[in-house]
Amino acid sequence: MAGEWECNVCKKTYSCRKNLNTHMHAHAEEPQFECEICLRRFTFQTNLYEHKSVHTGKMFACPFRNCTKTCRLKGNLKKHMKVHCKSVRKLDEEYKNFTMSLKEKKKQRKQKRQQKRKQLSEAVENHLEIDKPDNLPENDDAHEPRTDNVREEDSPSTSNNQATANEPDHEDLGPSRKRERKDQSQPQDETVAKKPSSSGDNNDSPSGSEALEHSPSTSSNQKIVGKPQPEQDLGPERKRGRMDDSKPKEETIADKPSTSSQSGDSCEAPSDLGSNLSCCGLERLLRYSIPVRHCKENDTCRILKGDEYMCRKSKPEADNICLDCFARANVKNQNLWMKKVNLNEKVEETVDCLECGESSHKVCVFHFKETPFVCGNCSGEPGFKKIIETDTSCEIDAFLAEKANNQLEDKNAKISVASYTTAKSTTTKELMPVLYLKDAKKKYGSKIDYVARAIYFFQIVDNISIAFFGLFTQEYQDLGGKSWCVIDYLDSVPWMKVSSKSPSKIYLELILAYFEYMGLKGFKNGHLWANPPVKGVDYIFNIHPETQRYLDKVQLIGWYHKILQQGERARVLAGYRNFEEEFKKGEIKHPIDLPVFVDSLWCKILKWVNDELKTDEFDDEHFKEKLEDEYKERAEDNFFFELRGSQLQQPTPLQSKEFNPHKILGDRETFLDKCFVENWEFSSLRRAKYSSVGIIKLIEGAREERDANGSMED
Repeated sequence: MAGEWECNVCKKTYSCRKNLNTHMHAHAEEPQFECEICLRRFTFQTNLYEHKSVHTGKMFACPFRNCTKTCRLKGNLKKHMKVHCKSVRKLDEEYKNFTMSLKEKKKQRKQKRQQKRKQLSEAVENHLEIDKPDNLPENDDAHEPRTDNVREEDSPSTSNNQATANEPDHEDLGPSRKRERKDQSQPQDETVAKKPSSSGDNNDSPSGSEALEHSPSTSSNQKIVGKPQPEQDLGPERKRGRMDDSKPKEETIADKPSTSSQSGDSCEAPSDLGSNLSCCGLERLLRYSIPVRHCKENDTCRILKGDEYMCRKSKPEADNICLDCFARANVKNQNLWMKKVNLNEKVEETVDCLECGESSHKVCVFHFKETPFVCGNCSGEPGFKKIIETDTSCEIDAFLAEKANNQLEDKNAKISVASYTTAKSTTTKELMPVLYLKDAKKKYGSKIDYVARAIYFFQIVDNISIAFFGLFTQEYQDLGGKSWCVIDYLDSVPWMKVSSKSPSKIYLELILAYFEYMGLKGFKNGHLWANPPVKGVDYIFNIHPETQRYLDKVQLIGWYHKILQQGERARVLAGYRNFEEEFKKGEIKHPIDLPVFVDSLWCKILKWVNDELKTDEFDDEHFKEKLEDEYKERAEDNFFFELRGSQLQQPTPLQSKEFNPHKILGDRETFLDKCFVENWEFSSLRRAKYSSVGIIKLIEGAREERDANGSMED
């Protein structure tokens, strides 16, 4: 009967004793359910189960094609699925299919476990039957071999040289049994002989490839109508993290190109036609990798290998929209767009020596111009050399380069830095929802000015300065009365040579060096967002090695803690807190108190909540209610910290000569588009060298133009 069970505290009634028992936890003096990993306590057991996914990294992926959105909770995934469904009925059907597929997968996993246990049991029985001595009397339990020493593994076989306890020697078995035993001990997968690897860079491949690619602030720009993707297995380092101490996988000759849908699916997939060239030992026709393209309409959508998409005829490499988003978007002048398939039929071009006629890959001999070519054997010239030096007239470049080189023991592997600084501005309307726009304008003004930086790090490897690490940052000299510096994106490729320190520790020092420089310039506050990367998606460098690993969410958060703790010990930072601690401190009392940097975490969340609200719910109460869920989900993945280093109350404004914008290198998306067009990849060492030389040529061109303009002014 309804209301049979009553709470003796609040008099609320329940129809079931079990529900009453669950309710009574709400009246406990302190939460009863504790997380065994972080010791955090929860009032209800269901909340503890949801929290544990932060540590286990379990995620639910959106079932819709081309959507890479993942959520920690199924309820949040259902909210996201509204983006794809035009009606409530359609949403209910899709969500029901999704939950049914989860149950089916769970059932299949259970069946596989049962089948594996059955096979294991049969293998143990067969093993005992084969090992039974010929002279063992039937049905004599006293003489049965012991089974307590049989190891319960996938294969209970023993070492090649020694039998297990109580196992008879092979000599005691009959001839037929000996043959059977011998056949069972042989590997069954080695029917094809391994093909030896060949590469032009095998000898000098750098060791230690702890690499990471992630975007701590705007990361992979993952959102659903403005909402960023809830972290994948936080995640540096989307990261997949990409922290690997093993050597990068060297280039091998593949018989057929890979059919994987990820970028860099085959570092260098040769054609079946053509002979190997002497420049690198690889085949003449080497296909370039196929990149995973970003959808311009929805940052969570990815255009994978072989997918159809729409592109603007005037900018086929820049403006790409997946078919689903294009159908929903209100695109005007559709006749200006065309449909394409995400494939890359381009192969590495070759060039013939003018004297001996021998062919070489342009990538191998660094031949960029359409000019006559003479190989090194005929010209007698030493090997190609291209080194970029740090521009000492740029203060931040010189500071970062000095900090970086102090971390190295091998002074021949010098690190250089090149950065580009651009003055930008945006309107408050672009950052804040309409509901709070009036209050936001009072706090921030109608326009917000900031400085965007692009910072590239190079290291000398085999007489070539190779790009191995990149930062894209934002700096706000006055945002609501505070000064902020923010890392939007950071990315790495595993071609750095180190001796005593792992690359991840070098990256840590480079990040802290940036914040130290900002502290010396008078900035007081910093912000980081630990948003792990998505494997196959490129954020700064085009096409990463297939073997490069990624940090998940938990690993990425842990890595950021190491950075910030090291910053405190080095007295670069005065202290740091995660969002939960910042919220409890009372710094965020209202939605306009959230740090709304351009295209950052909270800017996207505010836009998403704004779009989710229905007309009859569009008020302050409902907005804050929806925002509360995001506060819980983002409790641990973004950090606030204070910078040391200066007594200045406000940062010193940059002088006009300190700005050096670059239309390609200064803009992340434009830089990636340039790499797409030129096929500048970092999937292998030889291609990373060639791509880096192309980037250096852009840098040198910009410096020459600057010097020429400076001479004209003089």
